[in-house]
Amino acid sequence: MLEASIRNLRLITIFCVVMVLVLTGCNHTNQNQNQNHSIPNSTESIQSLVTFSPSKPTSTPIDWMELNNFQPIKERVLANNFKITKFGPKDKTKSFSVDGTADLNGDGHMDQIHLFLRGIEGDYGAEAYIQVNQVRQTIAMDFTFDGAVELLDLDQDDHTIEIAAFDAGPSDEAQFHVFQYDGNHLYSLGAIDAGSFVNHHGKVISGFFVTRFTPRFYSAWYEVIDHSFQMKANDITPYFGKSYVVDGDAFFFPSEQLSFENWWDKHRTFHNQSFKLLDVGFYPTSRILNNYFIEFEDGTKGMLNFWIGD
Repeated sequence: MLEASIRNLRLITIFCVVMVLVLTGCNHTNQNQNQNHSIPNSTESIQSLVTFSPSKPTSTPIDWMELNNFQPIKERVLANNFKITKFGPKDKTKSFSVDGTADLNGDGHMDQIHLFLRGIEGDYGAEAYIQVNQVRQTIAMDFTFDGAVELLDLDQDDHTIEIAAFDAGPSDEAQFHVFQYDGNHLYSLGAIDAGSFVNHHGKVISGFFVTRFTPRFYSAWYEVIDHSFQMKANDITPYFGKSYVVDGDAFFFPSEQLSFENWWDKHRTFHNQSFKLLDVGFYPTSRILNNYFIEFEDGTKGMLNFWIGD
């Protein structure tokens, strides 16, 4: 009798283990299936890929986040006394030495600023750098045409002024390397493209985050957090279903759904042509605006893209 009870207990134990494994395996399979179908294949439900972007949309009611309160960064640079020295032939400059002074942290004392920047014919083994007083920071740059360095006031509510070193960038995608000095430490905030917009409240919108049709809107912005540029995603879903106007050169590929193929097959020149925005596609971790699923007034749907660089 005892042996029978033990045998039954063993059978019950084995049965329970099997059921746990089966149920666990089923749940794991369902989770994988849900993950595989998390990115929409069509735009019938007018759902944007922004929903599945790693950076969550961040809303803000503050009026100075309106795009018309941002200005091109090149128009908001501060006056400076930088002296630029070139090394090498005029058209094949190897490097630039830049020197100047500015009160970078608002303590009333002028800080000594020195930069060594690589020219178009520069040796990539020569390390570019910036030095403020006795603190040095390297610069991972491509090259500069003229050694341009600017002063910026990204946030008028603090006491710091930023240094921005121009870099022609890869494939002529120009950018600024931005640095901040607090009196003791020199921080590299990161690089922002030269077509960026600023509002002087610590917010920077990359030119790649702004639409190239009107009315314009933007998909994200940067702000300085823990001494580096951090991206915040803007919720663009309210812009879906509305009408816009495209004027100039672009690419359009007819399609009945949001597609990531054949983007560059159909080059066209538009003349103030109206369309309805249906959806926007993003690559994972990117907020660059350039993959628009639209519908023209005659009912033609497809992908609208612009040449924004390599």
